[in-house]
Amino acid sequence: GGRANSQLGNANGILSRTEQLSGIVWTIMQGRVLSGFGNKAHLAYLIKYFRDGAWVKTSTFDVGYVAIFCQYGILGSIAFFKLYQSRLNRSVIWYRQMKKARSMKLQKLRLETFENLQNTFIIFYVCYLINLLTSTGIDKMLFAVIALQMVSMKLSKAVNE
Repeated sequence: GGRANSQLGNANGILSRTEQLSGIVWTIMQGRVLSGFGNKAHLAYLIKYFRDGAWVKTSTFDVGYVAIFCQYGILGSIAFFKLYQSRLNRSVIWYRQMKKARSMKLQKLRLETFENLQNTFIIFYVCYLINLLTSTGIDKMLFAVIALQMVSMKLSKAVNE
C-alpha cells in the first residue's frame, strides 16, 4: 500500500471517489446486480472498493450513484432515476404551463409566483443530480422537496381556478 492515510474516505478527495466507483464492479462480481446488498450495507462492511491492487472493506459512501447501485442494485437504481426523471419532467411541464398562462395575461401576479417557484424546483433537481457525484445521504432532502413541490402544485391549482 503506499498512502500515508490508510483510511478510505474523504481524506483523499478525488482519489477516494474514483475508488468508490469500483464498488459498482464489486456489486456485479458478487452477483448482486439486480437488488444490491440492501439498505446500509456499507455499515455491515458488505461493500468493498478496489484500492492499491486489492479489494478493501469499507463503511462509507461518498458518491451517491455508487450508494444507490450498491445498496439497491439495478432495480433500485432504475426506480430512483424514474422518480427523479418524473419529478424533473413534471417541473418543466408545469413551468411551461405557467409561462403560457402568464403570457395570456391570466392572473399574472399569482402565476408569476408559482412559475418562479417551479423554476426553483427545476434548479434543485439539476443540482441534486450533480451533487450525487460527490455526496450521499441526502435522500431525505429530495423527498422533502418532492413533497413541497406536490403541495405547491396543489396550491397553484386551487389559487388559479
